[in-house]
Amino acid sequence: MKKRKDVAFGCLIMIAALLIFAAPVVAKATKTEFKATIEEFIFQGVPERQWIDGEGILHIRGLPLERRVDGDFVGTQTIVQNLNMDTATGTGNAWGTVILYVTWDGLTGTFESHYVGTITPTDGASFKVNGHGTGDFEGMKMRADFWSIGNNRAALEGIVLNPHGE
Repeated sequence: MKKRKDVAFGCLIMIAALLIFAAPVVAKATKTEFKATIEEFIFQGVPERQWIDGEGILHIRGLPLERRVDGDFVGTQTIVQNLNMDTATGTGNAWGTVILYVTWDGLTGTFESHYVGTITPTDGASFKVNGHGTGDFEGMKMRADFWSIGNNRAALEGIVLNPHGE
């Protein structure tokens, strides 16, 4: 029994030491808020597939879109969208990939992301976006909300997590 207590106490000491030495690394990370607007369509392509099923649900797969981004992020976004929408109600869900090619805070690169959300006739689109950075944004993570604000525009607001603390 004494041996188990000694082993448990030794493990506790090692965990405490790891937490003490890891604290400066964790404290170095930064979380920076950003806001941007998604403006006019630059390009809207043809989906890979689309069909309406027997229940009146419109299915679209692989719809390519490109739009201008302005605000804290400046550049463009490319999207490959998938959606299922009830043609009678105008409600549905959408998901896909989005790449932001932007300049932000003196850095240039991309945030490669996935998104998922809903579409309604009254509120428009509302999505959660999660991605990772490349280029100058290498190692950074981006989390954001995207929603329609009218006149074919959308808002993008979220945070960039930078483990390097810069």
